[in-house]
Amino acid sequence: MDKQMKMHYMNRIDEKLSDLPWFVTEFIDSRKRKLSPTTLLNYCHDYIIFFDWLVAENLTEDSRKNINLAALEKLTIREVENFLSFLEYQLGNTKLTINRKLSSLKSLFDYLQNKAETSDLKPYIQRNVMAKMDLNVVKESQETIANRIDGKILREDDFESFRQFIAHDFGEINKENKRIFNFHQFNRERDTAIVSLILGSGLRLSE
Repeated sequence: MDKQMKMHYMNRIDEKLSDLPWFVTEFIDSRKRKLSPTTLLNYCHDYIIFFDWLVAENLTEDSRKNINLAALEKLTIREVENFLSFLEYQLGNTKLTINRKLSSLKSLFDYLQNKAETSDLKPYIQRNVMAKMDLNVVKESQETIANRIDGKILREDDFESFRQFIAHDFGEINKENKRIFNFHQFNRERDTAIVSLILGSGLRLSE
């Protein structure tokens, strides 16, 4: 992701955070170094859906922006199960999508319980209901797996096109950007050789 696109996503994240509780902003800030902007933006979308549901279900008297930590700490397993059912039956989310949104919430609650500290060195929340929630078991058929990875793998006819892209086409695409173009010119022989070795020998990721 180039700098301009990254800034675009970061600006969108800031827009979402402006209408989310302060502790969400703190959590997102703590993850900027390790997670991509697109992942963080998805987190924000997930939290907006969750907090809006809390307000709609009268599980908090506050607005989305002003939801406090106590409201999260007193959530029951049954209430979270109701939220997951809402995602599936009201929003039509697949089990995989529900797993992703639940993982987002687990990450936030884990931060509040195990990483964030008050001024007297105590966790933000003592009770973490999300730690008790299990992800959906999702079994994919071979056809589903094949469809999911289709377009993400190179076939034999694509090998030479990929090498050509590394050796020449990438530089042509970025010839107006001197920094990228010069970097490509300097490294293209090395990069082409490395890719040729990987493709030709079938090296695994670990190797």
